[in-house]
Amino acid sequence: MAGKPGMVLALKSVVTATDAAALTAGHDRVYAALDRLIDAGRRDGLIRADASSEDLADGLSGVTLANSRPGTQERANRVIVLLVDGLRHNAGPRR
Repeated sequence: MAGKPGMVLALKSVVTATDAAALTAGHDRVYAALDRLIDAGRRDGLIRADASSEDLADGLSGVTLANSRPGTQERANRVIVLLVDGLRHNAGPRR
């Protein structure tokens, strides 16, 4: 989608308007996969204990939206690095 500004938002609006059940089913599958990923990372001591699948999904959504404008690939890559670093076990909750 990097070369197609606005495509992510356009596709989301079409899917939402035409097939809400499919969107819900897809959402559930993605969150289940993210739950498994977060749980495995916690179990291995790689991901902080307070991270959730919702945190990861929100971060990835933000990266997708940031990457929907032309010339933002570098910015999106930086946000991904910040997101992954923030999930690391030693990052700990903000005090």
